[in-house]
Amino acid sequence: MPRLEPVSRSFFALALAALLAGPAAAAYQVTTVTEGGTISGKVEFEGLVPTRKVIPTKDRETCGKIRNEPEVTLGSDKGVQDAVVYLKKLTKGKAWEKPAKNPELVNKGCEFVPRVQALPVGTSLVTLNLDPVMHNIHSFSGKSTVFNVAL
Repeated sequence: MPRLEPVSRSFFALALAALLAGPAAAAYQVTTVTEGGTISGKVEFEGLVPTRKVIPTKDRETCGKIRNEPEVTLGSDKGVQDAVVYLKKLTKGKAWEKPAKNPELVNKGCEFVPRVQALPVGTSLVTLNLDPVMHNIHSFSGKSTVFNVAL
């Protein structure tokens, strides 16, 4: 049965939003856009593919002895999967609407899925742990811990 911790969920969503938004969100002005454009493209990886991180696990019965985490996930065409691109110094434009349903970050099989999500500021993120053992979400900014929440 999934474990839901409302306080942890709220704290996590707030911390994540603050981390992603930063001071730029406060300076952004929502306005009507009448002649907006579209940007499209593809993020490609050049050079040698980085090796996987080998992460030892504490609960070997559930998670195995080690986990291999890719530094970057590439498609067969060297396209970077789960890439997030943003525009710098954008001070005004249309609103980024919150999703109709709160997005989820699910831990199943000792892995968080999806690996990457971009959310508007103020969006609630539902965190679920479907494993029989406790996991935690630990985020850093440089060497400093931003949050460390148990699930």
